[in-house]
Amino acid sequence: MQSRPRYRPRLLRNDRKLLDTGSGSALQSSLTPPVPPGGRVASFFHQHGYAMARDVLVALLAVGVTFTLDSRIATRQEQADERRAAQQEALENLRFVRDRAGDPVSIKPFNGIRLHEANLSGLALGCEEPQAPNCASFVGADMRSADLSFVNLTNAELTHSNLSGARLLGAQLAGADINDAELDGANLLGADLTGANLHDSELHDTDLFSAELSGAQISFAHLHNASLRDANLFDSDLSYSSLFGADLTGANLTNAVLTNVNLTEANLTGAVLTDVCFDDKTTWPSGYRRPATPSCET
Repeated sequence: MQSRPRYRPRLLRNDRKLLDTGSGSALQSSLTPPVPPGGRVASFFHQHGYAMARDVLVALLAVGVTFTLDSRIATRQEQADERRAAQQEALENLRFVRDRAGDPVSIKPFNGIRLHEANLSGLALGCEEPQAPNCASFVGADMRSADLSFVNLTNAELTHSNLSGARLLGAQLAGADINDAELDGANLLGADLTGANLHDSELHDTDLFSAELSGAQISFAHLHNASLRDANLFDSDLSYSSLFGADLTGANLTNAVLTNVNLTEANLTGAVLTDVCFDDKTTWPSGYRRPATPSCET
């Protein structure tokens, strides 16, 4: 069986002429693909809009990351510059203190001075009488983490000073005014604080092992977890102070004033509490057998 030939439309002579001459725009438009609304610009965005948005987003992220990194680098550089400036200032201040320490009769006005991490060990900065012209004054001084081992600060003025983390091993601080000072974490092993004023001072985690504190004024002070092992606190005033968790093993507290003192969790093993003054607001360690009667002068 023979297949029937496909039907092929025949263009009339006039139709052919229209196509050849380009005047058949209506017919040509029906044979070309439609242009989206908005013309070629809309067509371009229709085809490439996602890629463009992606590229813009990547560019913005790159700018943001670059800005953040630049900002961090600038911040670190600024911090490094500040540290170098502080170290330079501390070195210049240290030279000034050393020059004055070499002259026993010179005035020593070091109020507010910055000596962070400075080495002042062994310097003679004390005086025979409190508030004497040649007595060193470190009121409000910044001596954090400074080395003051074996320094002589007898009768010196250290009110409001910051000595946190400082090394004061064997320091001579008899009669010194250390009122309202920061001594957290300081090392005062074997230091002489006879008659010193430590009223309202911060002494958290301070090492006062074998320190001499006889007659010292330590009222309203904070000595949480401080080490006072074998310390001599004879006739000292600890009233209204907190010694929570403090180690007072072997300490001498004879004639000490312990009114309204917090001794919760303190270690009083081997401590001497002969003739101590206390009241009903004194908090003793759990299980500790307190003295029978307080010895308080009226």
